[in-house]
Amino acid sequence: MKSKNMLLVVVLLLAAGAVYWFAFHGGSRGGDRGRQPYAAFGQEDWQKLEVAAPEKELVVLVRQDGRWQLAGQPDCQVKEELVTGMIVALQGLELSDLVTDDREKAPLYHVDEEKGTVIRGETTAGPVGLVVGKVAADFLHTYVRRLDGPQVYRINGLFGHLFARQPEDYCQAAEEKQEQPPAAESELETK
Repeated sequence: MKSKNMLLVVVLLLAAGAVYWFAFHGGSRGGDRGRQPYAAFGQEDWQKLEVAAPEKELVVLVRQDGRWQLAGQPDCQVKEELVTGMIVALQGLELSDLVTDDREKAPLYHVDEEKGTVIRGETTAGPVGLVVGKVAADFLHTYVRRLDGPQVYRINGLFGHLFARQPEDYCQAAEEKQEQPPAAESELETK
C-alpha cells in the first residue's frame, strides 16, 4: 500500500514540475533565440490606435494635444488608463516563439483579419500592425501575427481581452451627483 502512495506522490511531483517548467519557461526550445520586441516606442510616440475586433465596432483613438480622443465622438472623455494599458502591453510584447510561417495556417490560430482582432497603430517612427488571435490550448499563451508578415507567434499571457471592446467602453461615465432624499436621511438617524 505504501509503495502505491509513494508512486503516486512521485508522479504528481513530476507532473507539477512539468507544469511549472512550461508555465514559467514558455515551453520554448532553444532558450531566448530570436527575441523581437514588437513595438520599441515610448508612450508619447503613439499617435493613433485602430482596433477592429470581431463582432465589435471599429475603435479609432487619436492623440490630440497630449490626450487621447475617440474619433468622431468629441464629447467622449477617454479613459486614459485603458489606452495606456494597451500601449504598455504592445511595448512589452516579444515575438520569440514562432509557431508557423505558413500564411494559409493563419485561420487555424485566428490570426487572419476575419477572425482575429486587428490592431493598427501610428507612431512617430511609422505604422505598426498586429493581429491578435485565439488563446492557446494551455490557457497561458495567445497567438499573434504581424500584419506585415505571415509568421504566427505564441506569446506569453492572455492578450486579446485588452483590445476587444466597443467604442463606448473607452468613454468615462458622466459624473452624476446623487443626493439622497430627505426621507432616507431621517430614516438613518432613527435607526
